[in-house]
Amino acid sequence: TAYHLTTDQYGTQLDPPAHWNEYGATISDLPPTFALRPLVVINIAEKVAEDPGYAAGVDDVLAWEAAHNRIPEGSVVFFRSDWSKKWAEYEEMEAMPSTFPGVKLDTLKFLHRERQILFHGHEPLDTDMTANL
Repeated sequence: TAYHLTTDQYGTQLDPPAHWNEYGATISDLPPTFALRPLVVINIAEKVAEDPGYAAGVDDVLAWEAAHNRIPEGSVVFFRSDWSKKWAEYEEMEAMPSTFPGVKLDTLKFLHRERQILFHGHEPLDTDMTANL
């Protein structure tokens, strides 16, 4: 049996600072409690169904807060797009789609700077599928 994977980003993962910074903390430097945080899931699936390239905006965050209260400081925010529900289609095509849902940079800045979240997550293979990433 052989597998051809077009990326190494399948599945949920937590990258330690050392992933991007050679002087950053490695996963063994981080205490287990680092990953035990309040979880917020912002559902953008309906918008992604209309536009597969939809990128979550600050307005999506504010709409979530209007329904559920302010995002807690130190929490984890995941964006639900239901992108992962189409794996069978991707397998049939034997290719990944060229358009992915994402999260706007201004939205990430807002979450990290204004709401002081610890980290964020998303379903697709990358946060930003724009040409200049």
